[in-house]
Amino acid sequence: MKYEGQEKDRRLTVEEFSCSNVTGTLRHVKGNTWYLEGDVSVPVVLTGPGQAVLLDSGYYGKSTEPLMEMLDANGLKPLAVLTSHYHPDHVGNHLALREKYGTELIMSRKTAGVLEEPEIIAMTYWQMNPVWVREHLGFMKIRPDRVFDGNDGCTGIDECAGAAENGSVIRAGGADFRVIPLPGHTMDQVGYVTPDGVLYAADAMLERDFLAHAKLPTARSWTVDLETKAGIPAGNYPAVILAHRGCVQGPEILRLSRENIRDRHRRAEELYDVLARRGRELTLEEIQNTLWRALELRTKQELKIRIFQRNVFCLVRYLEDTGRVKEESRDGKVLYRLRKGENEN
Repeated sequence: MKYEGQEKDRRLTVEEFSCSNVTGTLRHVKGNTWYLEGDVSVPVVLTGPGQAVLLDSGYYGKSTEPLMEMLDANGLKPLAVLTSHYHPDHVGNHLALREKYGTELIMSRKTAGVLEEPEIIAMTYWQMNPVWVREHLGFMKIRPDRVFDGNDGCTGIDECAGAAENGSVIRAGGADFRVIPLPGHTMDQVGYVTPDGVLYAADAMLERDFLAHAKLPTARSWTVDLETKAGIPAGNYPAVILAHRGCVQGPEILRLSRENIRDRHRRAEELYDVLARRGRELTLEEIQNTLWRALELRTKQELKIRIFQRNVFCLVRYLEDTGRVKEESRDGKVLYRLRKGENEN
């Protein structure tokens, strides 16, 4: 793993990095862009000899040791972490990196607004108790070193390097990264284009195995998320790194985008049919209970249950967007009346 002062002409390659005790694989994408593949993919961008910028930091616990050992084995100092969004599998090691290496934590103002207060983190789940968040998700309470305002540039000590047609340019670790808004999965989600032109798409698209095993997609707005998925191939990126998981390149980017979209439409139709068999007027609690049984969920973890409840609500909003559900109030209750829509293709 060596910094290339000047990119050479080369085909995109996938190479394994082996290091004792590292449970993960370091793969090369293009030029100075790599990623550590484990439970999630963590992009590693070399910005100089012995220097790197990370895009997200993976799970707290699961990714901590492989990430630290990879950095130390290669003699790399992570100068900065650019954050895609506030979910725990993307910010899990931010605080550990800052404590060990003095890493600068950079994120959008929207993301920072969630992570700075446990009460706000709790609101992103479903009726989560802020006290529980403080006790169990303390690693998510992060005060960043620098924030930027969407496409409007940076605020803080350092200034943005300039502006680009599709996003701000963030200067980090001595290199320029273009910020690409990718809302839908969460409304604060952004991706980053590395100096090699590679897009880190975070959770805007999923690899095929993850599509097959995801019982209920996580998307704050299914409608916006679908628009984001459809727009990624238009960037003409040589490669796209996916947090879940791996990397796609060339024509495969368009194919995977279309597969993600088809999968989302299919799941919406299947879940709607499950609800329609239950009844034509349902409360949100009845919808949650029906889908819990239909998806054969067994978890007893409070966080996962809250995520499920939130995801069901987001599904219902999408069914409203596509004309298959109409919200009504009657006798002090909110009811969702199911009907086939005309907007789904």
